[in-house]
Amino acid sequence: FYETFGDFGFTMRARMETLRVYGAALAPTSAWQILQGIETLPLRMERHCANALRVAEFLRAHPGVVGELMLTDRITHLLDEGVDVAIRIGVLSDSSLHARAVGRTRRVLVASPGYLAAHRRLRGVADLASHAVIQFTALAPTPEWRFPGPRGEQRVELRPVLVTNSADAAIGHAERGGGVAMALSYQVVDAVRAGRLEVVLARHEPPPLPIQLVYPTARLMSANLRAFLELTVRTRSWDFVDL
Repeated sequence: FYETFGDFGFTMRARMETLRVYGAALAPTSAWQILQGIETLPLRMERHCANALRVAEFLRAHPGVVGELMLTDRITHLLDEGVDVAIRIGVLSDSSLHARAVGRTRRVLVASPGYLAAHRRLRGVADLASHAVIQFTALAPTPEWRFPGPRGEQRVELRPVLVTNSADAAIGHAERGGGVAMALSYQVVDAVRAGRLEVVLARHEPPPLPIQLVYPTARLMSANLRAFLELTVRTRSWDFVDL
């Protein structure tokens, strides 16, 4: 399955060609589209991925290509919508897609040092009941968090102090001492390394999820797409396991 809730889009097309981003046929073989579905909100993906994708280097190496950057809050069907390659988080289950790993990310609980100093220490997931909780609905649509355990999945019902569909809002509220938030490790890596947030209950996390380039098996790979894949795999590593 993919734990994904939004697409980050980057389209490239030959100069002077007209190409609609969604639902348009990509008839010219020189036109190709990159659409991502990393598990994130588009705003945070815009910050992290424009440089990570080495878009500038690719466009300099291919002066006949125009880049077009898009964000959407839905997941696309690669073949139906003419998408050449996507970057998504999760275990590949669609046999019509190829996958090339480019990193890993964790699902983590975080809180600010000030909040943790002022409240009862978290020793287990049951202790969350006595803490202020920030519910980020993209990772937890309903007011509960789920954790793996030796006897199966453990569910913790939440009474959140803040419910939001924004990763930035949830993480920002946690940084300001608002409570405990769930996020993906790549979303909080800067705040954790800067000391604004601390990871809690790490031993209760699920295994890290792979970050992968995925692309349809039924489509002939263009030279542009092959070059982009090779550049990304060679130069990027989205490994957010060690914070």
